[in-house]
Amino acid sequence: MTSVQQKIDRSRDLSQPLERLGPDETLKANSDQLRGTIAAGLAEELTAAVPGDDIKLMKFHGLYQQDDRDIRDERRRQKLEPAYT
Repeated sequence: MTSVQQKIDRSRDLSQPLERLGPDETLKANSDQLRGTIAAGLAEELTAAVPGDDIKLMKFHGLYQQDDRDIRDERRRQKLEPAYT
């Protein structure tokens, strides 16, 4: 009988030390209960765009950012950022 060694991926095992977790689990652990700075990003009046890691945190909540498709092409021509709603 031969034994087969399988390497178990523990990057999502929350009993592991934080340093050994994958990047998503580390982000979750450092995000103040998945809050991050989402509220501040949504309150941004200029673009209403959410910065960096908060986009990923929103995805964990099932939220996705969408820009206004009706004015997307015009804003690109003007070299402006997307108009998030």
